[in-house]
Amino acid sequence: EMVAEIGGQTHTTVHYTTKSGGKKKRTHHHTACNTDQNYMYKMILSEFGPTGCKDIGTFQVPFEITLPENAPPSVHVPQKGRNSGAISHLVAVSVKIKNKKYYVHSVPFQVSSVVKHPIVPTVVKDTQKVIYMCCINRGFMSISGKLDKNAYYPGETAQITYEVENNSSVPIDEVRIELTSKVVCRAGTRSFTRYHTLPGVSAGSVPPKTTFSNNRVGITGSNTNAPSGPARVLTYEIPPQCEYPTVSVPSMEVTYMFRIRCQTSSMHTNPLVEM
Repeated sequence: EMVAEIGGQTHTTVHYTTKSGGKKKRTHHHTACNTDQNYMYKMILSEFGPTGCKDIGTFQVPFEITLPENAPPSVHVPQKGRNSGAISHLVAVSVKIKNKKYYVHSVPFQVSSVVKHPIVPTVVKDTQKVIYMCCINRGFMSISGKLDKNAYYPGETAQITYEVENNSSVPIDEVRIELTSKVVCRAGTRSFTRYHTLPGVSAGSVPPKTTFSNNRVGITGSNTNAPSGPARVLTYEIPPQCEYPTVSVPSMEVTYMFRIRCQTSSMHTNPLVEM
């Protein structure tokens, strides 16, 4: 018989170290590897009949297989040191001769990302302390943000509404809005994480005890007596070629987040929120 097999796998490698010995410890380098089968389908394309034989020649056998809804998109995390990750898909054709299987042809293919969750606006607000030299409290900053939706395709434009209330004694030199990707690859109990921040946008400054928030925008409201101004809106174009698609499988997770970060002076913490 002739059989078509179609499947997807996640393969990850993670570098880690252990130590041994007494006073003079030795460092040992290891690589944890993991392969998960995300899905596998088989289809009989042709049976050779009672004789179990097929004439010599070239044969074409058209077939169709529908990918499962949970098939993850193709991902390639380039190797850095011993750390790497990939989600790959393959269709292969095999023949069985005298109860032995022989693969005669295989072709890799790409799977594009599909949004599988409701697309709705995203709102976040947080109030954080501003700390100087790790221990001196300089007051609080409240940061609010709203995205027009929670999923974007490459090349789309995101609309971001943001409010900052600076109830501290420290000026905000720059409100910075950035798009950051986070990649987590796991192999057994080991894992590695990579962050990549795309070019950000400068979104203004805020002096101490002031704000450019406004209740009328309706993000989360304002609860400060500081002088108010209108909340601000900017647009951010998602790069046409993103490094990775969003994905979530047991051994790999790729997420994207917008960060609204308040850049303060040296030796002060920089409060931020993520959407």
